[in-house]
Amino acid sequence: MPAAPLPANEAERLRDLRRYQVLDTLPDPGLDALTQLAKRIADTPIALISLTDESRQWFKSRVGLDVIEIPRDWAPCAHAVATGESIVCSDMRLDPRFADNPLVKDAPHLRFYAGMVLVTPRGTVLGTLAVIDTVPRDITQFQRDALELIARQVVNQLELQTAYRELATLRAQEQSFEARLWREKAEEAQRLAAELHDGVGQDLAGISLLVAAALQQARVERP
Repeated sequence: MPAAPLPANEAERLRDLRRYQVLDTLPDPGLDALTQLAKRIADTPIALISLTDESRQWFKSRVGLDVIEIPRDWAPCAHAVATGESIVCSDMRLDPRFADNPLVKDAPHLRFYAGMVLVTPRGTVLGTLAVIDTVPRDITQFQRDALELIARQVVNQLELQTAYRELATLRAQEQSFEARLWREKAEEAQRLAAELHDGVGQDLAGISLLVAAALQQARVERP
């Protein structure tokens, strides 16, 4: 079974994938809803949102499949990641990319695969929105267009979640900076007040000495 080649921008792609902080996270109701929608539109028993890292294809959302990840060498969507283009394969047994795949030759005996690439605004491919069947079949142009639209919405949700998280981090940093600034200002004010207090005390002591000396001089000069 030929493994999918690595894309030319693999290092950048992996950095982008990690920026979303989505790998190995809990189920997301919003993304699960999109997976269910894809399943209904394609009328397939299996639908997945899959993300590809260095060694595996991990399923952020899945319907009709129990496993949560498979080796990258087995992953149909690794071929979409490699080319940056969506794939629609009517019968995986007839496609040299998939014919020897253990998932095709053995259980669950996959046959139909359609993987719509998840493309970030920076042009990197995270994985696919995939619909899969165990019998050969095809999808209409309308279904493909709808699946590609859902794939874009998956990326939009990941972008939105990342923007909220980065905004919260920035706000926390801002609050920390403000607190540190106010603390430094308070410490400076206390230092100035202490210096002023010490200066006033010294001035008063000096004035007291001058007054005492003047009174003493006056007593000496009094006839």
